[in-house]
Amino acid sequence: MKTKILYFSKTGNLKKFVEKLNKQGYNNTLLITPELKVDEKFILLVSTINFGEVPMEYKNFLKKNFTKMIGVAGSGNRNWGKNFAIATDKIAKKFNVPIISKFELSGNLHDLDNFVNKVEELEKNEH
Repeated sequence: MKTKILYFSKTGNLKKFVEKLNKQGYNNTLLITPELKVDEKFILLVSTINFGEVPMEYKNFLKKNFTKMIGVAGSGNRNWGKNFAIATDKIAKKFNVPIISKFELSGNLHDLDNFVNKVEELEKNEH
């Protein structure tokens, strides 16, 4: 997996997911900061807040960095039913990128393997 994985973690769930990725040797992750400018392809890890909203940190980041995004994956809580990880759907639709995966909270090993496999598949198709 060579593609940059970008994330912001309000509650810590995405940070934990990224730490699991790092433990498996995937260290091409980067925390989103207000001044970050990305000049290479990336996949966005996103969370959903307030019953289905995209956090402002992502909205601000994407205003200046959306052109290099090649996919989005999302964390959510299944207790929210149809709004589970819906920020993922909103970003995918708005920026016309595929949804890589959705997982609950910080994900489990199956979610991690699924994410890695989907990213590697996307990378093959990008070249």
